[in-house]
Amino acid sequence: MAFFDFLKKRASAPPRIPELGDRAGEFKDNNFDQLLADRAIFLQTDIDDEAANVVIAKLLFLQMSDRKAPITLFVDSRGGSVTASFAILETIDFLSCPVHTYCLGFAAGMATQIMAHGRRRFALVNSEMKFARTIVELSGEPAGSEDIAAYLQKVNTRIVTTFVKDTGRDVETVRLAMEREKFFTSLEARDFGLIDEVITKQ
Repeated sequence: MAFFDFLKKRASAPPRIPELGDRAGEFKDNNFDQLLADRAIFLQTDIDDEAANVVIAKLLFLQMSDRKAPITLFVDSRGGSVTASFAILETIDFLSCPVHTYCLGFAAGMATQIMAHGRRRFALVNSEMKFARTIVELSGEPAGSEDIAAYLQKVNTRIVTTFVKDTGRDVETVRLAMEREKFFTSLEARDFGLIDEVITKQ
């Protein structure tokens, strides 16, 4: 199975000890750098502009390194900014190399959207996923409440449309799941279409 093949590859590799960089106190290497060399990226924080920029920079770096080799994106996040998350989604769409997603632990809100957007999507057996109602933070609010409502409706439609495309579910089913802030076990997430495979054992 792909996940365990990845772990076996790392386990068989000789350990690499961090070395001092050109500046005193600066480390040249660490575990996440080694994983990045194996085309693995971790999203383990709430999703804000800074977190999205880090993920996007790594995606683009790996795209430039090899335009065909797949990228593995490990997700364990409570979600966050809609705009920052869509920046990640659109970068994934831009890449020529496939991005496979793995849910480790918990994915909620926009992290669930990112999980569902992978080329191949996996979850560990005890992982959970959750839909969330759309909450958008506005900087420089529109002129009136009607403008705000129209903007929020547009964002909500965009989220629902993306979920419909990624899961194969109809619009009303997705809207209802979001309204109820539905939780999914890994098996329920597979049945709903959020992931393709549950990883149960090696």
